[in-house]
Amino acid sequence: FGRFALEAIATPGHTLGCITWLLQGSPHRVFTGDSLLIRGCGRTDFQGGDAGMLHDSVTTKLFTLPGETMVYPGHDYRGRASSTIDQEKSFNWRFTKTRGEFVSYMSRLNLPCPKCLDVVVAANLSCGALDMREVEESIASQPELGIHVPDRPGDIGLCGDLPKEALKKIAGRYASWVYLNMKSNPAFMPEELKSAGVQSLEVWPFPSQFLPSEANTRGALAALDKLPRPLMLQCSGGNRAGALLLLWLAKKQGYTAESAPQLAMDLSLKFWTTSDQVGHYRAWVLEQLSQKAAPPIMLPRPIAVPVVDSPVQRLPVRLSETVAVRDSPSCLALTQSQLGVEVPAMPGDVGLCGALSKETLEAVARRYTSWVYLNTSSDPDFMPDVLKRFGVKAIEVRTFRGPQAPDSEEEAVAAAIEALERLPRPLMLQCSTGSRAGGLLLLW
Repeated sequence: FGRFALEAIATPGHTLGCITWLLQGSPHRVFTGDSLLIRGCGRTDFQGGDAGMLHDSVTTKLFTLPGETMVYPGHDYRGRASSTIDQEKSFNWRFTKTRGEFVSYMSRLNLPCPKCLDVVVAANLSCGALDMREVEESIASQPELGIHVPDRPGDIGLCGDLPKEALKKIAGRYASWVYLNMKSNPAFMPEELKSAGVQSLEVWPFPSQFLPSEANTRGALAALDKLPRPLMLQCSGGNRAGALLLLWLAKKQGYTAESAPQLAMDLSLKFWTTSDQVGHYRAWVLEQLSQKAAPPIMLPRPIAVPVVDSPVQRLPVRLSETVAVRDSPSCLALTQSQLGVEVPAMPGDVGLCGALSKETLEAVARRYTSWVYLNTSSDPDFMPDVLKRFGVKAIEVRTFRGPQAPDSEEEAVAAAIEALERLPRPLMLQCSTGSRAGGLLLLW
């Protein structure tokens, strides 16, 4: 077309008929469909799929292209648009495995069938011809709410808060109902559920601001194990319910912290694929799956933290927003150098900053539940009254004088790290320049 030409490369494996399109140029570009995704690949268990064939297609046909070749997959659940061949060869962990390991892994995924699979595959095999009656029947068989996850010996549904009319309409389909929040939440309507025929009803504390305790996590997982099916799992927005369901499925099916993200994406769980505001739920699931052999935390002595001359530290982490509060005009001038970096952590988010003016502090404070200041309570940069006025609930001051601290400071460092473990998220870690805060965060 015009001065461009596409070369078709057969890359079967996801399905028998998968094609990758190559557009030559500087650099080359490949459009890989589901054969090669960013840090993943398509499933191989229907429509002629074959895991060994897919491994061969990717490693012998795509990974032999120049490393700078741009990769454009058919879709990405996390909003990423492109990658490169070199990046996928290095970081796509599925294809760092041997062919045998890859085939074994893909055979153990045990993924649920996509919605309307019976209709769509038939249409694919007949060049798109659809029987609309079959489509309507297939859609009608799906639940009305969120996603529907197959489970043995029954089914589990997910939903967020519902108006009373909608709740009455669907409650009769379920034998059990698990609500994640508090009994006092107005969206929780036990009388309506009981009158509709729900036999088993349990509430587990999992408020939206905080993560559940270890005891409540065990209790909610046990409820999913024991309660009769069909079962509905509900929370206000569906995100916490999705996180708990992912954790339960991953534990039952033997997923690890490394492989659970693919399960979440394959199930199209909303809290994982579409929401950027619930990173602490994602981190919580991965942390729970990583707890099998967690080593004890060993606290080395404080180490010297190198000083970065640039006003903007180039750290390999996700940078914070340049605007702290979107609806506050006074925050529009806040820059990366003023607010440091925002570092993803478990079980929530931790921010870093140096000394801030009172105006800037007022703009930033409302974003945080906890605040840890590294110096002394008499430091003029520490303004606890401002923090309290703007909603910071937990404020602690820890003595941490930096790389020149004597050996006796080790106890103070351990106490500061304990505060990072304990305090609710989001949390801001502050010192006069940001360097000691960064050193402590790196050590933690």
